[in-house]
Amino acid sequence: MKALLLAAVTAVTIIAAVEITFRQTGGVSNVPHGSTPIEFQWKLRHVQQERLTYFIGDSRVEWGFPEDTFNAECARHGACNLRGVSAAGPGSSAGAILRYVLDNHQGPPGTLVLNYSPCSFYRFVEDPGPAKADLKLQDYLDDRLTTTLQEYLFTYGRRPSVTAKHFLSVLREGPVQDVIFFNRGYVSGVRRLDGRFNDGTPFDMRTYQLLAYRKMFSFMRNESHLHAKRREELVSLVGRARAQGWRILLIRIPIGDTLYAMEAALPEDVHLEYTARVLDIPLLDYQHDVRTQHLQTLDDSHLTPQSAQEMARILAEDLAQVLPADDLAAAVDAVNARRQFHAADSFQAAAGPTEQEKAP
Repeated sequence: MKALLLAAVTAVTIIAAVEITFRQTGGVSNVPHGSTPIEFQWKLRHVQQERLTYFIGDSRVEWGFPEDTFNAECARHGACNLRGVSAAGPGSSAGAILRYVLDNHQGPPGTLVLNYSPCSFYRFVEDPGPAKADLKLQDYLDDRLTTTLQEYLFTYGRRPSVTAKHFLSVLREGPVQDVIFFNRGYVSGVRRLDGRFNDGTPFDMRTYQLLAYRKMFSFMRNESHLHAKRREELVSLVGRARAQGWRILLIRIPIGDTLYAMEAALPEDVHLEYTARVLDIPLLDYQHDVRTQHLQTLDDSHLTPQSAQEMARILAEDLAQVLPADDLAAAVDAVNARRQFHAADSFQAAAGPTEQEKAP
């Protein structure tokens, strides 16, 4: 018994020593920043018997679309049969998620709402992976346990060779600054997005995010030959979805002005308007909607939890009018016309009465 106790104490001591040293030399957690493939598949498996409205996209949807707020607001507008479900994840390919939904949804077809971001449509490659036919509760619980341990134990789940390689690199070159993302909990119905530098340097999420996008957009400018291929895949998937009876809508959740200007400077063939025309999908663009001008972002890319809730209420207000309509495109045109009228009215009010209005 003493031998077993001594062995246990020794093992815990070694694990603790490696973990502490790993952290002190700049090691970072490898916990996923959003839903894991198992979490994603488990969630969709337990809702797919219904006629759903899937919101498909990358982290702008997972961290910016609170389902409960949207569904409650739809009910308030009398659209009790609408149920929105986030089908998204950080770095996710919109096409890959769309394919997964089309392959695996078992209920009647509903509506697919694609949130545009140039990287999700034309660069990101993360996907939920092939559906696990025998996915069980135990698989889901094991996955949650793993991600929890990864969040708090930075060396958990790493091969010894990877940890050793880290220490050798530190001995040769010294610690390398990196970002530790942590806290996979929810606030106001959306994923939290917390981070810090591993060396204690003050961390500004916006600066970090814009730098990351500058690098990605640079790659996109040099990979324009790949855009046509990704677009062809999307055209094929959209055609398949329509053939199955799905209705499809394209939206843009608003982003910060700096990132919007960076996206606008990308080649035209990845712009939102061009993409909407090629895919022949009705578009609701909320970037310049007067109702969204006060919304705030965490980092120019992701809405704050409070703004995400307000965005969900705006979406519910519009989609409660659009989705029940027989002619989706005509309903979207009607909503867009009202939004333009309200925008003109709002800007006019801010500027004061026109000369014609001043005239007796």
